[in-house]
Amino acid sequence: MAIRLRRPLAVFLMCAFIIGCAARPDGLAGKAGQGVADAALADAGPTVYQVGKLPDPGQTVQTGRYSYVAVGTQAAQVDPLLAVIDVRLPTDVTTVEDAVNYLLRRSGFNLLPPDPGDQPVNYLLSQPLPEVHRHLGPISLREALLTLGGKAFLVNVDYVYRKVGYHVLPAYAEGQRS
Repeated sequence: MAIRLRRPLAVFLMCAFIIGCAARPDGLAGKAGQGVADAALADAGPTVYQVGKLPDPGQTVQTGRYSYVAVGTQAAQVDPLLAVIDVRLPTDVTTVEDAVNYLLRRSGFNLLPPDPGDQPVNYLLSQPLPEVHRHLGPISLREALLTLGGKAFLVNVDYVYRKVGYHVLPAYAEGQRS
């Protein structure tokens, strides 16, 4: 007797499942020719921002199911010297000047050649690269350039011509004259 009751129950459940899969929601029933997913996307508004309206500062855009990206430029895109680097200098980089040129090669900046009479800067750039400076990072490019110069030098940046140079701090320049 129990077997006879199970068969009609199984048939009923299978029919309910098939009918449930074939049924369309009431809101989408009038959209003939569109799939359920297409109709849902057609009803959705713009996901980024409306036409003619700029995104709000701090706005994010969904790029995947669980991922969001901030809208706008990054600080390193505005000032490439703020880019964070992690670099191991190759063995053919032997002087501080070689190291500076190596670090600047993909930044869009070039090393400004020092004045011939600027002895401290000429001396700095001709010095052998300290072994401790073979691995720099993670560090900003600006900090890496300051590290290569040491505490007696500051980095000059010419953003118009995209040149980077060094100059001696006044406290150390006075010590050189005496």
